[in-house]
Amino acid sequence: SGRWADQGESWGTNTFDGADAYKKHNNNALRSEMLVTPGEDTALTLAADYFEYTNDVTPWRREVPSGFFDYNQDLNADMKGETWGVSARIEHDFDFAQLVSISAYRDVEQSSTLDIDQGPTPFQHGFFTSYQDAFSQEIQLVSQDSGKLQWITGLYYFDREARFDPVEQRGLILTLAFSPALYSFQGYNTQETASYAAFAQATYELFAYTNVTLGIRYSRDEQDYEGHTQQYPASGTPAVIVSPTATDDFESDKSTYRVVLDHQFSPDVMGYISYNTGYKTGFFNIAGFPADSAGPEHLDAYEVGLKSEFLDNRLRLNMAAYYYDYQEVQALYLLNGLAVAINAGSAEVKGFEAEATAVPLDDWNTRLGLNWMPDADYDEYTPCPGPQNPPYVFPPGSAVYDCSGSRMINAPEWDVSLGTDYTIPTSVGNFN
Repeated sequence: SGRWADQGESWGTNTFDGADAYKKHNNNALRSEMLVTPGEDTALTLAADYFEYTNDVTPWRREVPSGFFDYNQDLNADMKGETWGVSARIEHDFDFAQLVSISAYRDVEQSSTLDIDQGPTPFQHGFFTSYQDAFSQEIQLVSQDSGKLQWITGLYYFDREARFDPVEQRGLILTLAFSPALYSFQGYNTQETASYAAFAQATYELFAYTNVTLGIRYSRDEQDYEGHTQQYPASGTPAVIVSPTATDDFESDKSTYRVVLDHQFSPDVMGYISYNTGYKTGFFNIAGFPADSAGPEHLDAYEVGLKSEFLDNRLRLNMAAYYYDYQEVQALYLLNGLAVAINAGSAEVKGFEAEATAVPLDDWNTRLGLNWMPDADYDEYTPCPGPQNPPYVFPPGSAVYDCSGSRMINAPEWDVSLGTDYTIPTSVGNFN
């Protein structure tokens, strides 16, 4: 399959030079899959994909009130990149279980320019060139028996190298922040990640139509950082100042759990209640000078819901109420135009979500999703960064605030989605 997309006309204009603003220039993708069956008990699925894109990098605050999508910047910011990946899934059936192997590799390259000050003067510009390559391997053993006990167990390994080569700053801010004044400040940072996990989950039929599920996962993560900076004086003398190489590392591990109780009220209606613990490993923010870091994030998640199907499976309705308790929330904030990583403290999220899927005609699907999140607040977030006073004037005044009680970012109270798709079956395959 393939996709080609070009926005055509832009939404707005950069009034500084009349260039397009808010425009996706091209987003092109290819994907292919192949199934091989070397034996009646073995199946091999090979997949490959490629994606390239060129998009505007739009500002997070507008300078020009003349149009909603207009802005006034001396640098036309953009982001270009390409990513490709391959994967192999092997399934083999034994009498008692199915053995599954999932191997994957992905490569990502991206470059972007950013007008950090978002104004018509060349005060602070950013240039970012990044590379990533990652490999993962998962082994699963899945029960074949259709009796009262169903189970799965497995191992997981993940290895990734990510680097900025480099992160660069230019602009008048370097003449104010450094003596002697600089033309360019560059950071070369690399982070290597290795993750290991073992997991198991079992579902047992307690009574007729009632099941309990228990799951456990042990994760161990290792992070290594290496980086240095290069400074280029505006005078050209010396040509470059190279800092000593900085190194750092940390390790973390965590056991997480899952408990679910479900009951089939009728052939078409199932209710459940669940408790899950979650863990997100810490990381080095390699876009910094030098790289800063955030520690692991932890989550306790409670959920109660219903899953149902009606009208001969042509209408599916799912709904759930949830409560999330976060500890050591990972966060990024901007300081002098650069992202800084921290652990923000604790937060609570309460909400309700519903999803409806309908099949009004064969091969035609429609979907409607609703999420209501009245509470998504930081219980504890002290200290947190405050605004720079005034912004983009050196030296910046960066106050420290108590953000406890503030709403979490990227957590809207209402979220509604609507989608539809139609499948055209043919002798050579399906077209969607």
